[in-house]
Amino acid sequence: MKKTMKSKKENPRYPHDCNHCVFLGYHGKYDLYVCIGKVSISTTIIARYGIEGDYYSGLPFRLVNKPLGIAFKRACERGLLKEEDCAPAPFKCKCGYFREGKPEDECCMCKIKG
Repeated sequence: MKKTMKSKKENPRYPHDCNHCVFLGYHGKYDLYVCIGKVSISTTIIARYGIEGDYYSGLPFRLVNKPLGIAFKRACERGLLKEEDCAPAPFKCKCGYFREGKPEDECCMCKIKG
């Protein structure tokens, strides 16, 4: 018989003092958030791993930072980001350049296909 865990409300492990942020749960040691931009701040995603300013943030970094990528995916799935922000992201070419288009298209930097 399979054990099931009782569901419980998840709470952040690390203090986070921004009223514009929505807690998205955990990934490993990270508390994940989306911060919904207001007039003076822009929308971003956050992966917090400590109490003294220990965090990663920034929508563009979701491409190279797995916890931020997961925060981004969760925020999109919950409808917390604009639809256009959740469009497919550029991917990394074999040469290291991030580009848009299809993988089979030629890279504008190195001319490699795929």
